[in-house]
Amino acid sequence: APSTWIVTDVQADSTAAALGEILFEIEAIRSGDISAAEAAKAANTQTADLVASLADPGGLIGLALDQDDSGLPFDELTTRLAAIEGLSADSLNEAAPDCVALDQALIVLVGDKDLILEQLAGAGLPLPAPEVVGY
Repeated sequence: APSTWIVTDVQADSTAAALGEILFEIEAIRSGDISAAEAAKAANTQTADLVASLADPGGLIGLALDQDDSGLPFDELTTRLAAIEGLSADSLNEAAPDCVALDQALIVLVGDKDLILEQLAGAGLPLPAPEVVGY
């Protein structure tokens, strides 16, 4: 199953608000709320990120190794770019409900444990069973 990563940096005293906004946006996406403009922006971002990853010889070699490890031909990049260009709001909205399974999510919060737990409790968000890993 594909995985989805959402990574962000926020101040500890903004944890609950940021997490609430992320969860709100995920639910909006899952409900089929992706507009044509958002789909186009996402496609442009994916294309730009892919091209930027090839900006130096290391990126190109890394791509070639990844393709080889996956058993894919090097020219699969052309197929991937075409698929990105073919994304539409309709196709994204159709796939979205199954793309992010919040009931199976692992949410990792890093920072001042007491402040984060206070933020979550104050916002009515579910409190985790915290596991603190030290260095």
